[in-house]
Amino acid sequence: SWKLEAILRHGADLSLLDSYESERKPHAKAMIALSVFNKSIVSIKNPASAKARDAAMWTAVRTPGLGSWVERAGMKPKPRFKPGAYVGLPRRPFGAEGALSPQPMVRQYDGRPIRFDDAVGIGWTVIGVEVDPREVLGADLATWDQVEATYVTLFAPGTRPQGTVGDGRRRTGLTDLEDINGDFTAWLRRHRIRKGDVLVLRPDKFVFGSGTNTSGLTAALHDQLRLAPAAANQAWEPVQ
Repeated sequence: SWKLEAILRHGADLSLLDSYESERKPHAKAMIALSVFNKSIVSIKNPASAKARDAAMWTAVRTPGLGSWVERAGMKPKPRFKPGAYVGLPRRPFGAEGALSPQPMVRQYDGRPIRFDDAVGIGWTVIGVEVDPREVLGADLATWDQVEATYVTLFAPGTRPQGTVGDGRRRTGLTDLEDINGDFTAWLRRHRIRKGDVLVLRPDKFVFGSGTNTSGLTAALHDQLRLAPAAANQAWEPVQ
């Protein structure tokens, strides 16, 4: 649906729709294969084979580590796009490109806890790791405004800025979020995304790209969506 919106509202090229199959087909096939495999396990007719299956499952669920992996269905294919088959930057070693972002609990500026997806809403999300991403984007901001991106500053646990509206520290058009339990921060660390970096999430919350090279991120967005040229962005100011 976000690709249809990109075409109808943001001027993206129709060829964007071709990426739906390349992105979704491998994961869909893997899920179907897992379902067929599970069906074959459940439907064993030979009594001896069925007893061996039951014994194996009994042992697996009682084995430390393996049991919890089975219970949480750890064998399910991960929602991660194949390299070169998705809309986004190429995946780097340890990179998060083409992977689904986490869904942790975060704290808003007013102190309320909320799920990350509910805090940022639908659409493109540009996250600055403990920095205003608009300051990092600079002249590229107009392109991200063109796709109606939401701008977020994500803070590690306990480092969220405090204050009241009007103190000059809260800026209009920016969502400040604190990673309450550190889940998002740990995920960023695993993928070599550091303080000062920008992380871009597609509307479906898959990672488009990250890093400090925002000109590369912007060029990739423009080229892969084939956007029309963006208009100049108006200056933004802190809320006073």
